[in-house]
Amino acid sequence: MAVPAVIAHLAQAWSDYYDDHTLVSVTVLFGHIAGLLLAGGTALAADRLILDAARGDETLRAVCLARLPGVHRMVAFGLALVVVSGALMTFSDLNAFLASGVFYLKGAFFVLLILNGFVLLGGERGARLGDGARGWQRLRASAIASSVLWLATAFIGVLLTKAA
Repeated sequence: MAVPAVIAHLAQAWSDYYDDHTLVSVTVLFGHIAGLLLAGGTALAADRLILDAARGDETLRAVCLARLPGVHRMVAFGLALVVVSGALMTFSDLNAFLASGVFYLKGAFFVLLILNGFVLLGGERGARLGDGARGWQRLRASAIASSVLWLATAFIGVLLTKAA
């Protein structure tokens, strides 16, 4: 894939800086891992809460729905860290990443995670607005998909470190 000259120049300058400054590269990698821990860890814990609440009573469901807005904020913050640090890591070796099929696979799984987040929000909205059974079915399915997608995306990310 041909990269426009100005982007290639900026990427090379960043790559040189990134490679020459260990603290910078370690901080970017830490930001990526921290974002994954915040977003993925929070999401996985919330997925478990949703699965318990989906088969629980109304009290447990109310507790779950009360907690979800805080979960969404933490996941969004973690995802912001992942996106920024991921972009910085990508630009540290742009040509290698753009040539890697695993890079695009990880991007596709990331998009699936985001789309599933919107499905989850819709299920939550349905559960809040009285579309109880259908909303909770949607929440449950979304929580299962979320758990699988988070773990698969993490696996693909580790694979990417070997492929790029």
